[in-house]
Amino acid sequence: MTMLWVLRLLHVPFWKRRPLGSLLPVLGVALGVATIVAIDLAGTSAVRSFRETLERLDGRTTHRVVGPHLSHDLARRLGAVPGVEAAAPIVEAVGLHDAGDRLPIEDAGEPLRLFGIDPLSEGMIRSLGVELAGSGNASAGLLRDFLGRPGALLVSAPFLERHGLAAGDALPLVVGTRRSRALVLAALPREVGGLEVPDNLAVGDIATVQELAGTFAGVDRVDLVLAERDGARERVLAELLPLLPTGAVIERPGGQAGRLERGLAAFRANIRALSYLALFVSFFLIYNSLLVSVLRRRPLIGIARCLGATRRQVLAGWLGEALLTACAGVAIGAGLGLLFAAPALAGVSRTAEDLYGGLGRGTLKAETGAFVRAGALGLAFTLLSALLPALEAAGTAPAHTATRS
Repeated sequence: MTMLWVLRLLHVPFWKRRPLGSLLPVLGVALGVATIVAIDLAGTSAVRSFRETLERLDGRTTHRVVGPHLSHDLARRLGAVPGVEAAAPIVEAVGLHDAGDRLPIEDAGEPLRLFGIDPLSEGMIRSLGVELAGSGNASAGLLRDFLGRPGALLVSAPFLERHGLAAGDALPLVVGTRRSRALVLAALPREVGGLEVPDNLAVGDIATVQELAGTFAGVDRVDLVLAERDGARERVLAELLPLLPTGAVIERPGGQAGRLERGLAAFRANIRALSYLALFVSFFLIYNSLLVSVLRRRPLIGIARCLGATRRQVLAGWLGEALLTACAGVAIGAGLGLLFAAPALAGVSRTAEDLYGGLGRGTLKAETGAFVRAGALGLAFTLLSALLPALEAAGTAPAHTATRS
């Protein structure tokens, strides 16, 4: 006598008579698994999108100077140090598309990352930045307008399409607590040098971005490209430190992405706790449904035991039913999780934008690890919740199955 024989005798007839009773624990497992998959995919996709955006904007940057009170000429002084191949000042701000001047500022719309550069300092750092600023193959007229026209911005094409804007149109923005009006000088290319341009990026001259933001205190950071010769970087860094103002430090690129990941960790943990709660609810669904099934199938258990089924085989039969339930729930939950991940990504991205400004519309990417983790948790919860009912079924003496009590 095998476990398959026990399954065919005790479980298959019950599934046919009560399909909804068997479907309830499956749906419980599916809900928990789907929630875990959706949250994991949304969180990792949002962080990846932010990292990719920063990497595109960092270009060849090896180090950056950050801190308060960075003067406009700091990049020039740092760039004069032997071993510094390039130094470029950067000003960053986040503006919100102002759909209507009569609306309150807090009702402004989609965020737009404002990236202020000095196009004459960008050549050795961002080939992407050079193309965007119009100092590469673009005409001298575009560069002149980029530097000279008030409020001139180069804006990503997808952003313009979403809001029905074109070159020459006014672009109302809310930056901080003030309303500003920019000018769409031209659309950014969708891709430069094999890199996709972020879809909510606007590039302008440093003075333009400062004017839109209403801040003229200096630059936000200075991007550096240091020589890669053996021991050169350590020597160059030692020479740069005395030139820095009080409070300024030199750091590696990528710190913002790390801070975002840490900032989102608590947010993701809270939402993941809700997904674990869904699995915890499914724990009781499976436990109660299987326990009721044991009571209803007591006569069949007695018959199987009288025909020679051992306690181990009965136990294996009930755990086999739980395993089938778990597999079905995990399969359904994986599909639902992939479906729920898109709206979850939108929510996570909004939270990340509130913390760190415009990140762009994150692209959802399915990762095997998220499905494996959710599937393993679903299987473990299901088998654990089925263990006590299975022990109850295996421990029932054949003589006791004749009594209704």
